[in-house]
Amino acid sequence: LMAEQPASMVPAFDRKAGVRAVFKLLASEDETIRIHALKLMGFFLMRSTHKRKNDAMAPHNLFSLLGERLLLYATSLSMATYNTLFELLTERVTLSVSSGAHAPPDAATRLENPLLLKVIAQCIRASKPAPGSAAATELAAVSSQFVRDLVALCETSRDNRRTVLQMSVWQDWLFVLA
Repeated sequence: LMAEQPASMVPAFDRKAGVRAVFKLLASEDETIRIHALKLMGFFLMRSTHKRKNDAMAPHNLFSLLGERLLLYATSLSMATYNTLFELLTERVTLSVSSGAHAPPDAATRLENPLLLKVIAQCIRASKPAPGSAAATELAAVSSQFVRDLVALCETSRDNRRTVLQMSVWQDWLFVLA
C-alpha cells in the first residue's frame, strides 16, 4: 500500500508511528521480514517531505540504530540486505528482493540518505562469518560491491562527492573496507 498509494499512506504511517513498527520488525530472526521492513521504511522515506523524514529519523538517530538492529540475529550482512540498504541510500526502492549484484548506479543517482553509508560500513565491519564459509564469501562480495557502488556514485556526481567528504570520519570506515 505504501508503494501504490503514498499520498494517503505516508501521512498515516507517520501519524501512527509506523517507524516504531519497522524497528520492531527489524529485530526479527527472519531475514525476509527484516528486508521487507527496510523496504517499507524506504517507501516511507522516498515519498516523505524532507521535514517529515527529518522529524521521523533524526530525533532518536534512527539511522545508526538501524545497523544494530540488522545484526541482532544475523552474523553477516547478506547481499539481499545490502541491496535493500542501497535502495534506501539512493531512495530508489523497488518491490522486488534481489540477492544478486544490482545494476551500477547511473549519473542521476544521488545519495538521499547519506547516513546509511556509515550504517552499511559498520554492518560489514561488524559481520563475523565463519572463515571459509559461504557467508564469508558473500560478505567479501558485499564489501566489494559497496566500494564499487561508492566509487561509481562519487565518480558521476559532484554532489555525491561533496556529501561523502562532508561526513565525519569517512576515511576511517572506507579504508577499513578497502
